[in-house]
Amino acid sequence: AEGVAEAIAGQKGESIDLTEREIELIRQMRKGPSNKELSLSLAVSERTVRRIKESVFRKTGLVSGEQLAVFSVYIDQYSQLFTYLG
Repeated sequence: AEGVAEAIAGQKGESIDLTEREIELIRQMRKGPSNKELSLSLAVSERTVRRIKESVFRKTGLVSGEQLAVFSVYIDQYSQLFTYLG
C-alpha cells in the first residue's frame, strides 16, 4: 500500500518510536477488525482504540487501516527500525 515504505523508513531516516500497546494494535490490524473488536481483544474502550490508532497514524505517517495492516507485516520483519517504548 502506498505510504507504507515511507513509514518503514521513518521520517528523515529516524526510527519510529512505538509503544507496546501501539505495536499490539498494529499486529491486530492484520485481521481487519472493527474498533469494537479491537477494544475487546485489547481489553480497552473503543475510545482508547481510536486514540491509539491516531497516535500510530501520526507517528508513522500512514492514513488508513489498510496501510496499518500492511505495516504490521513489516514490524516483525524489520523490528530493528522501531524503538519500543514501555
